[in-house]
Amino acid sequence: MGTVAARRGLALGEAIRRAVAENVPTQVEAFYPEPLNAWFEVRCYPSPEGLAQFFADVTKRKLADEEIQRFERRTGTARP
Repeated sequence: MGTVAARRGLALGEAIRRAVAENVPTQVEAFYPEPLNAWFEVRCYPSPEGLAQFFADVTKRKLADEEIQRFERRTGTARP
């Protein structure tokens, strides 16, 4: 499982399995490469009828977080 796609699939698969097995909501974030080239937050909600999954594009937030981290490293203000 060395590829990004395999790790992404593993994380999402684990979130789905846990939601179903433990009957608890789960959430995972993963990057989806071409053609999407975007970060998604996936929320899984079990119910008696099955499993609902909601996908939200969080690319802008992830890019902003990365920019903040770069700024903090450059200025020496990185959080512990």
